[in-house]
Amino acid sequence: MLRVQVTSDVTEPYFLPTAAPSPAPATGSGVDVSIECSGALRAAIGATRVGGVVVLVGQGPDDVPLPIIDLIAREIEMRGSFRYVNMYPTAVNLLASGRINVKPLITHRFPFEEVARAFEVAHSSPEAIKVIVSID
Repeated sequence: MLRVQVTSDVTEPYFLPTAAPSPAPATGSGVDVSIECSGALRAAIGATRVGGVVVLVGQGPDDVPLPIIDLIAREIEMRGSFRYVNMYPTAVNLLASGRINVKPLITHRFPFEEVARAFEVAHSSPEAIKVIVSID
């Protein structure tokens, strides 16, 4: 599991499963809103509480398998967000201030000489979140 640290005013840590979990039970557990921006749609749906929202950010493939019965039975709402109008200054300020720590998202680093391997890992490794190629 990947722990995303936001700020001290967040009272509960949020966890993003690295594999599709069993759906959150009908007892109301799970997160209110899952923000999916990496292709882990089933994991986002599984982590979302009954009546919650899954937000799809960015542009993925044209067609993806969708657990429609799970969405309907658990009354999960799906929303899309494609554009990031005026969000870059906010994101840069959050990073610069240290309010969010994105370092755990970097899963692999490669020297430029291994760029082909870096692309292979980024494309085919289920553990890869962000793959960095260093040009020194």
